[in-house]
Amino acid sequence: MRHGKVFIALFLFFYMPQTYAQNMHTYNFKEGLSNNSINCITKDNRGFLWVGTGEGLNRFDGRHFISFFCNRNDPASLSGNNIFDILCYK
Repeated sequence: MRHGKVFIALFLFFYMPQTYAQNMHTYNFKEGLSNNSINCITKDNRGFLWVGTGEGLNRFDGRHFISFFCNRNDPASLSGNNIFDILCYK
C-alpha cells in the first residue's frame, strides 16, 4: 500500500497541469519603480501597494507605478526622497 501512495504523489507532482503555478514577475527601475533599492512596502485598504525606496515613494495598482518625490517648493510634498517606513491610516 505504501508504494501506491508514493506512486500517486509522484503522479500528481509530475503530471498536474501547470495552470496552478503562479507567474512571478519582478519590477525594477525599467518598469517604473523610482529606485531598485526598496526600504519598505505595504498594502492599503484599497489594494494599492506602496513601496518606499531610496529615491521616492511609489504606488502600484497592479499594472503601473506612480512615483511621488520631495519638492522643496511644495510644503505638501514629501519631506525627503529616502522612504524608510510607511504608515497606512485605515
